[in-house]
Amino acid sequence: MVGIFGGNDSQTRTITLFSIDSSLLQGAFNAKLAQNAVARGVAPTAASSRGPDVIAPWDKPTGLLDLPDELGEHLSRNNLFAGTGEGLRSDLTKTQENLFRMWKGMKKMQALAAFAAEDKRADLVRGQLQKQFERYESEIFDFVGKAQLSGVKLIAGPLETKAETDARIPRSSSEYEGRRLMGSVGDAVPGLDTNTRFNINVTKSDGSVFDIAIDLADIGASKTLGNISEHINTQLEAAGVTTRFFTYGDGEGKFGLKVTRSILEEVVLTPVDGDAAVYVAGTSGNGEFAKGSVRKFTDLDGTMTQAFDAKTEVEDGVSRIAASALGPNGELFVLGTTSGDIGGQVVGGEKDVFLTRYDAAGNEVWRRLVGSTDTAEGYGLAVSDDGSVAISGRANKPLTEASPDNGINSFVTLYDSGGEAQWTRHTGPQAVDAAFAVDFDADGNVVVAGASAGALSGQTHQGGQDAYLQRLSAGNGSVLDQIQFGDAGSETASAVRVADGLAYVAVNDDGQGVVNVYDVNDLAAGPTQTITVGGAGETTRISAIEVDGAGKIFVAGDTTDSTFTGAGTDGRLTHSGGADGFVARLDEASGTMDFGAYLGTAEADRIRGLAIASTGEIYVTGETEGNLDGNNLVGSRDGFISRMDANGAPQTTKTYSGINGRVDSNAIVIDEKGDSALTRLGLGHGNIGDIGSLTVTSTSAVRPGMSFSMAVDDGPLRRIDIEADDSIRWVAFQMNRVLGRDGLVEVKREGDHEYLRVNARSDSKISLRGGSEGFDALPGLGLKETDIFGPKMKERDDVFALGFGKFVNLLDFEAAADARDHMGFALKQIEKAFDSLTASNEDPLARRRREALLERPPAQIQKQIANFEAALARLSG
Repeated sequence: MVGIFGGNDSQTRTITLFSIDSSLLQGAFNAKLAQNAVARGVAPTAASSRGPDVIAPWDKPTGLLDLPDELGEHLSRNNLFAGTGEGLRSDLTKTQENLFRMWKGMKKMQALAAFAAEDKRADLVRGQLQKQFERYESEIFDFVGKAQLSGVKLIAGPLETKAETDARIPRSSSEYEGRRLMGSVGDAVPGLDTNTRFNINVTKSDGSVFDIAIDLADIGASKTLGNISEHINTQLEAAGVTTRFFTYGDGEGKFGLKVTRSILEEVVLTPVDGDAAVYVAGTSGNGEFAKGSVRKFTDLDGTMTQAFDAKTEVEDGVSRIAASALGPNGELFVLGTTSGDIGGQVVGGEKDVFLTRYDAAGNEVWRRLVGSTDTAEGYGLAVSDDGSVAISGRANKPLTEASPDNGINSFVTLYDSGGEAQWTRHTGPQAVDAAFAVDFDADGNVVVAGASAGALSGQTHQGGQDAYLQRLSAGNGSVLDQIQFGDAGSETASAVRVADGLAYVAVNDDGQGVVNVYDVNDLAAGPTQTITVGGAGETTRISAIEVDGAGKIFVAGDTTDSTFTGAGTDGRLTHSGGADGFVARLDEASGTMDFGAYLGTAEADRIRGLAIASTGEIYVTGETEGNLDGNNLVGSRDGFISRMDANGAPQTTKTYSGINGRVDSNAIVIDEKGDSALTRLGLGHGNIGDIGSLTVTSTSAVRPGMSFSMAVDDGPLRRIDIEADDSIRWVAFQMNRVLGRDGLVEVKREGDHEYLRVNARSDSKISLRGGSEGFDALPGLGLKETDIFGPKMKERDDVFALGFGKFVNLLDFEAAADARDHMGFALKQIEKAFDSLTASNEDPLARRRREALLERPPAQIQKQIANFEAALARLSG
């Protein structure tokens, strides 16, 4: 209609390709005005029918604001709609007034988005622009919610008829799929010449147990996937169990084995023969390309073969792995930090901590998120003999309702063997602190090592940054014992191991490495032994610590000190200059160094992870920026794994590169039977049906105590609390109790996962609103605050949705362009709502005449337009 289509098109982008005389443009513009004038003379428009002085703001030929001149105003705290009521007639209806004001305010928003999309100066204040844009969006929702409108219905958000959770909750399955390692089911599986035996233990629901021994040597030379599955199934059938092995492919030319079992049968796979394997965990790539990485190495006595490199893939973010640990049945656990959604689990804040369990073949079993609503990072990881898992790190916001909001504080979480959180404890003053390492004592209590810039409860801050050591109760995480120590400088407890009633703590103290030994049941009494590593005036950092149970302590890290005891003898290497990686063996009784062994180049080198094999061999991992031990540097910083004999002499060193030539190798563990017939077949060890707890709080970023609210047709909000044992179906049941007949929450399936779909019925409105700050369950479920409308709402001509809801932003030029275009759409919705108020009252015959003339103006006007178009064509030709 006139006034909308005749004014500025708020979605139009202008690109200048050549110079045009201004008088020519003015003439074309005047012709357009003449065309509009003819239309106005035929029939009154929505604007003119309200009187000659009532002109809708979009009928005025005004362009975008000159934002650079208005930037100060836009970055002020003024309300979006401040001043938008100035100049309006006093006889306007309330609906007309509110629509006018909304349009004017949103025009400011469009100018803001256009500046962010088109002006390079926006990069200087982009963060401030984004905050202002978010505030404007919030003010739109407030204005629309409070505006008095008659004859039209405005919706600030999108007109959605359903909402679905982005979080995907795993469901139990009777199938277990191994890694797909072969190019054909008819190819012989390599590596099955010596390690050929494993056991299948089947326990039925009635308690009967079946032990089936498998020896692949019985097959003969042709050990293909097809022959192997047939051989195993023959044994299973003879035993009278229903579990079966099958071959399967992925559609990309890769094949493996899968196991299908009855839900009445528990199946455990156990290797009889096996060789040692090593897992190295860290990060491949850096910056926006960083991905958590788990590499498995076999053939340790030979050239070291990389069996796999499992990346932690995330959506719109990066992941990093800081620690790893081995479970009692050969499970591999890794701890890391992610800034993006990961495997169907939605990150509710900026960064969250993830704990992932893999089986021995590298198949992911389950993953847990701590559930940070702001920023959290994971550092320490330990697994007890019963399969309990302790993790540690730091979080910017409390992870439990009982914890005070003291800023960046340490946290420790204990999980049971199924990955269900038992407790989370924050330990920290109103100062920055972090928990860098954890271990278990013999009673299952958690021993924590970290650093703090303030005094822990009951402790004294020595100045600068102090180290601390705590023992937390296995039952509830309460502090059983603790000690804080340091001086005016900087001390950090970086690693801890507990053995035989003693806690061994690695401390970095102002450039020197120190090992303190404590009675684990009396930490407050202070260390029983202190050993210094590295000389004064040098820089020595300890990253890892292990003990052998025979009075020897092993530490590893990096140092500039070239004078370690025993270097250069018994096959050990000398210092190569700069910072070299090192391993040192310390004698607990005497408090002295038995030997120090270097591993490095003339460039920067560091050892981060350390493991001691049952043979006494030493395995280390880290990074190098040079040609290390006969290996040429591939990227800018390569990772490495090195096997040393019990005296620290290198036997084999293997380097590897990563994404964009960058690797961080942070942790290493040894599985003495990690290379078995099962893993060669792509199968793990242990209970193949154990996928851990399936509660919402275990399988998503939602924590116990979080909540959200729902309302129907602007009625009162009703709160839904998430408890520790809630399943996804129970959450759906609670939501349906609120909705009654006005909506339906369904549990939908997607492969081996489930999610929720919220539907409104008829013309009902369902509102989803978040919980309290820091304890809002919606982000972890992958939902946003929104309104959901019944399908009949879409059929109404008087309903107009503006489509806001934090779907667009100004964080870069491309995103800002989308925001600018969205503002054009939203402005058009206001214009359509305005015009719809009188469209139903317009005489149909008059409307048809006006529309016909709009399509074909009088001959004189057509000729004038044609002349200007021809002139423009000549200029552009």
